[in-house]
Amino acid sequence: ALKNTKDTPADSQTEKVDGVKCPKCGTINKRGAKFCSECGAKLDAERFCSECGAKVSATAKFCPECGAKLE
Repeated sequence: ALKNTKDTPADSQTEKVDGVKCPKCGTINKRGAKFCSECGAKLDAERFCSECGAKVSATAKFCPECGAKLE
C-alpha cells in the first residue's frame, strides 16, 4: 500500500526538505511562506513549546530549552 508522506516517520524524504511544516495538513512549504500551498492554512512564524513555553523554530523537532519532543 502507498503511504501518505505527510504521516511517515522523520526519515522520510518529505521531512528532509528545508521549509515550514503546515500545522494543519503537514505539507512542507517553502521557508517564508505565509500560507500552506496545499490547504491554504496560515503558517505561523512563531512556535512555542507546549511543555515549557519557550519559543522554538518552525522546523525544530525538540525544544532547545527543556528537550521535550515537539509536534
